[in-house]
Amino acid sequence: MGEAIEQVIDLVFYKEAINPDKLADELRAVLGDAFIEIVVGGAPRELHVKIKADVSSEKIDQARAVVDRHYPYGVEPEVPPDPQPPAPPAPGPGTEIIDLVYLIPDVNVELLDQELEAWGGSKYVGLSTIPGGVRVHVKYSIEPSDVEAVTFVVEQHDPMKETAWQIAQKVKNSLLDGLRKPWAEWTPEDKDKFLSLLAEGVIGS
Repeated sequence: MGEAIEQVIDLVFYKEAINPDKLADELRAVLGDAFIEIVVGGAPRELHVKIKADVSSEKIDQARAVVDRHYPYGVEPEVPPDPQPPAPPAPGPGTEIIDLVYLIPDVNVELLDQELEAWGGSKYVGLSTIPGGVRVHVKYSIEPSDVEAVTFVVEQHDPMKETAWQIAQKVKNSLLDGLRKPWAEWTPEDKDKFLSLLAEGVIGS
């Protein structure tokens, strides 16, 4: 059973341009010790802000606001007031997703995906692997208790267990092992077995 060694929230944004040192200072001023680092890359214009998972939702909102208003070119110029209130900006791709990072030595990705889906439903977005661990993609709107629930699911994950589909594939392969030989060597029993498996949908599924 894998044990979660590290828990990090990875806020994903898409920005046309940033000044990494300036943005890091701005985030550090808001988050303090909860700020870990920023990472640029992974996809065009993609920005990852990594913070400690025990930070409050208010601090996460503040961090998002810092990134949204970040101006990379020195001092942001003053903008004359607009007599009409601006329309709220549409959220960019990725801004509503949080990545929870866990370092675990072994994982059955298909099984853990099902376990997290059973936990979170629409809160759960997906799962991806990293060297020595996994990223659990969840909706930004999750509560601290949801983070605790995800951590529990990951910590209780047993990579030696299998999904129903994985078990079915093993059974299918076992049944077909006796038929993996030249047709000339097939006995009448082999042919009956093949027709039975074909009728049951085991072959071709």
